[in-house]
Amino acid sequence: QNTLNRQIQLQQTDQLFQKLQFTNIQVPPVDTQTKKRSAFRGVIWDKNSRAWRAKLSVKGKLVHVGLFEDKKEAAIAWDKKAIEVRGHNTRLNFPELVKDLSTIELKSKRIRKKVTQSESE
Repeated sequence: QNTLNRQIQLQQTDQLFQKLQFTNIQVPPVDTQTKKRSAFRGVIWDKNSRAWRAKLSVKGKLVHVGLFEDKKEAAIAWDKKAIEVRGHNTRLNFPELVKDLSTIELKSKRIRKKVTQSESE
């Protein structure tokens, strides 16, 4: 039962990402000169982890949302966390997806580093 529910949820998430890719949703370009920021709210390029980092400020403190291979996924994760901590009146990267955010399961959150030989022993 849990496996079936998980498969259905992943299919729905994949369909939503396809919808993101093939609709008129504009994906802002990366600042190609510095590659430090995407045009998405709360998403920056982390050169050390070589991934998109999503983070937001809550009462003056930075909250790390996660690391992502894809900047759109990082932006969606930021939206989910922003609604969770700031409420539904906050500005979002994808306001048109607000009703779908609770069903979205992100694929690349927390990119795992390769396990080194010393870690696997």
